[in-house]
Amino acid sequence: RTMSIFFVLSLRTNRNLVIIWIPDHHCNCYFEDIYKTDNLPFIIIRQDIQTYPSNLNEVNTNSEKDLYINIPKNFTHKLLDWESLCNFYNYLVPVDSILKKIEYYINKLNIYNCTGVHIRMGQPGESYESTDGWDLDSIKQHDKYRSESHWINFLKRMKRMLSNNPSIVFFVCCDNKKAYNNIINNIPNNNIVYINKELFDRSKQQIVSAIVDLYLLSRTK
Repeated sequence: RTMSIFFVLSLRTNRNLVIIWIPDHHCNCYFEDIYKTDNLPFIIIRQDIQTYPSNLNEVNTNSEKDLYINIPKNFTHKLLDWESLCNFYNYLVPVDSILKKIEYYINKLNIYNCTGVHIRMGQPGESYESTDGWDLDSIKQHDKYRSESHWINFLKRMKRMLSNNPSIVFFVCCDNKKAYNNIINNIPNNNIVYINKELFDRSKQQIVSAIVDLYLLSRTK
C-alpha cells in the first residue's frame, strides 16, 4: 500500500521512484525474496541499516529537488486516486517458487469451488503488533476491527452458511494457531480445507505463506 502511494506520486510528478527496502520485524525478508524484479517501473535498493530520511507530512511535489521520504502514518495527497493505487499491484508478480506453491494448492484444494474465509486476529504481545506512537482514533479503529475479526464471529457465520448449504467447502486462512484450531475443531472435515501452518512470526517463510493465502483467497467464490 505504501509503495503504491509513492509509485503513483512519482508518475504524477514525473519522477523516478527509488524504494529503500529494509527488512524489520514487520516483514523480515527482502523484496526479491517474494516478488520478481524484472521490468519493474521503479528501483529497489536492499539495505540492512536504517538511514536518515525526513518525516514529511506534507510533500512539496513542485520542488525540483529529490524527495527522500520516510512514510508518515495515514499519508494522503491530492494527486492520489483509488484506481491508480490499485493498478500498481499489477507490477507485483511473485517469484516462481511462490507461483508453484499457489498452483499446487489451487489443484490440491480444488480452490475454485471453495468459499474463502480470512480470519485476522493478530498476535497480541508481539513487537510487530505494537500500537505505540499511534493516535487514539487509530488505536480504537485497530481494536474495533480486530475484535470483529475474532474467530468466534466467523464460526457463527460459517455454521449459518452450512445450515443453508451442507455441501459448502470453506478455505480457511488465519494468522494465529488458536483461530485455526477452533475453526477446524468445530467445522466438519468434509466442509473445510486449509494449509497446515506453524509459523506466524513475519519471517520470510511466514510472509511467503501469507502471499500464497492471498492468491488462493482471490480464487475462491
